[in-house]
Amino acid sequence: MRKLLLLLSILPILATVMAAQLVGLRGLRKARQTTLSLSLQQIVEKFISLGVAAEFSKFSWAGIPVNRKGVAILSMDLKSSCETELVARELLKLGLAEVWKIHPDIVKWRLKVLKLSYILPPFAIIASVMALVVGRIPAGWAFVVIGLMVAVSCALLWFSKSVEVAAAKEIIYRLERARILPRLSEEEALISAIHAWTWVHLLPGMAIPIAMRRNRTKQPSR
Repeated sequence: MRKLLLLLSILPILATVMAAQLVGLRGLRKARQTTLSLSLQQIVEKFISLGVAAEFSKFSWAGIPVNRKGVAILSMDLKSSCETELVARELLKLGLAEVWKIHPDIVKWRLKVLKLSYILPPFAIIASVMALVVGRIPAGWAFVVIGLMVAVSCALLWFSKSVEVAAAKEIIYRLERARILPRLSEEEALISAIHAWTWVHLLPGMAIPIAMRRNRTKQPSR
């Protein structure tokens, strides 16, 4: 039984890691070759003028990309950033804010899944380690519990991915229509990075910073 549960948890985790690596992180490495001529703040100001709801905050958290009013919460630290991959991540939040206007319930569902992906795996690890220390469960079952909780997070992120895909399509449509960026190459790189983030976000929240640090140490694929 323990081996079966462990196997069942490994499959969605493996699928998630492969998809995030082969499509998401690889796409971000490629997009990183292009530096934008406009900063995040300049781009966002143009979107705001088009009616997109967004604001910068010092206390932005990836687990809450949109607040309770449907306003995208962007990182104050990235206002002057011209890095394609970082700007793309923030613009995806704008896409969620746009989808909120039409389908707030599904965006709220996606937000709950994102929060859970940040909370559930660490909680499972802490609880399992504590139970192991006091002798409540054997080591084998501790790994099973952790694996199952991570697998549940991955599965929920897969099931709600369509919401983020819709957000990406919405913001890309506005980006292309308004011709915000002066160069087509910059626009294409930014669009590619936005699509890539929808795959990176299949990873549970705690794994994304780790994956991004490792991804930045690799040379962009050509």
